[in-house]
Formats: sequence, C-alpha cells, structure tokens
Amino acid sequence: MTITRRSLMVLGVLLAVLAASTGIAQAQAPSIPSVPTANTHGYGTLRITITPGSNTQSTDTYSLRYEKVESGTDIPGEDDTIMNIGAVRVYDLTGLEHGTRYVVAVRAHRGTAMSTWSTAAAFTTLVAPDLGRVSGVEVTAMDGGAMATWTVLGDATGAPIHRYEWRTTTTSAGGSNGFVDGTELEAMITGLTNGVEYTVSVRGWGSLNGELDTGRMGPWSEGVKVTPMAGAGATDDPDPDPMPTPTPAVPLAGILALFAGLLAAARARLRRR
Repeated sequence: MTITRRSLMVLGVLLAVLAASTGIAQAQAPSIPSVPTANTHGYGTLRITITPGSNTQSTDTYSLRYEKVESGTDIPGEDDTIMNIGAVRVYDLTGLEHGTRYVVAVRAHRGTAMSTWSTAAAFTTLVAPDLGRVSGVEVTAMDGGAMATWTVLGDATGAPIHRYEWRTTTTSAGGSNGFVDGTELEAMITGLTNGVEYTVSVRGWGSLNGELDTGRMGPWSEGVKVTPMAGAGATDDPDPDPMPTPTPAVPLAGILALFAGLLAAARARLRRR
C-alpha cells in the first residue's frame, strides 16, 4: 500500500511539472508577425520586411513561406517553399522568376515554440528586359563546315548568358542549328556541303538561377554568308587552318627571264673556251 501511495505522489508531481512547463512554453510563444511588406530589389528579387508581434524578444527568429500564384493571397501549399531566415527582419528573397506573382507569409520562433503563420500578402517581381542582339559575328569557310565567332552578349539583369544558339540557312530547303555554352564565343559548324552558300546567324538565351530561362531569348543576329570549300581547314582539326594556303607560283615572265639568263651564261662560257 505504501508503494502505491508513493507512486501516485511521484506521478502527481510529474504531472504538475509537465503542466507547469507546458504553461510556460505557451506563455513564451511569440506573437504572430504582421502582414509582411516587400519591394522589388533588382530582377528576380523581393526585399521582404517583417514587422514583429507585440511580445517580441531580440532572440526571436523567423521562417518565411512563399509560393507562386496567379491570383489571390492564399498559399495553396502545393509548391510552397518554407525557409528559416534567422533573426533578420529584412530579407532578400532571390532567385524568383521575372514578372511573376508570389504570395508571402512569415512566422516567429522562440526556442521550440512558434507562432502561427501571418496573414499572407502578394507581390510581383519586375519584368526582365529583352536580351539584345548578338554582334560581331564572323564566319570562316571550312571544308564541309564553317567556324563562327562573335562578341560577348550582356544581360541587364546581371545574370550570365546561359547559351548561344547558331543556325544555318540556305536558299534551298534545309539548314541546321546547334548550341554552345554561354561562356563560349565560337562554334564549329559541321555537316555543310562544299560549294553551297549558307547564311549563319547567332542569338543568346538568358539564365535564371543557373538554369536556362526558356522565356528569354534574344533576336537573331545579322546573317553572315559563307561557302564551305574543299581544301579549307578540316572541321575535325582541333586547331584548323581556316583557309587553304596556296603554294606560291612563279610567273611565266619570270620563268622566261630565268631561262634567258642561263642561256646567256652558257654562251659566255663557250666563248671563253
């Protein structure tokens, strides 16, 4: 009987401690932050400002939740992103799509306690300007192909060019196109027919978060004509000679003058004999 009473007393104490600790944790839970505000901050970035709740402490941290939506301010939660941003109250949310609407909400953390999510707000990123036209395109005839070069293309968003696309067209049906990495400023074009005139053009494609931005491509450059020819540098040569090097020819008049000089020298030797 004594053991039972002691056990009940211990259990009662434990329950009391648990209830007290729960009450403390609930009392220490941070208030819900206000609706977040945001300003566009360059292309693909929203600068989020968090306004804390009433019982905020300096050690409170925050989570940010956002999702791309077409309308409204609800976060469906189908493709939402939740990220811990620490104790900062102004945060640059980067890597967003251009000209796109996002809904954003925040919540506060204090130890293991946390508030519920704030009311969400919708913001739209800036529309990125169109890419410019590639310039400085030069094309050299090869044997069964061509070598195209161009100057680097800049992007007003500050992002690097993801890739360059080249294309060849002819007056007859057919043509070809291909891509090189955005760090490349030349392309070896193969599979062309010698003696056929081609027009070569180049354009740039933008990048977003290191990936191809499929919605942003520049216009085609001015076309440059080229006619592949036999005897020009081979397209499989790692350092091709773009044009055939002719063997210097001695003019016919020079040959006749040389022959006359040799003949005169021979006659002079005969006379001395």
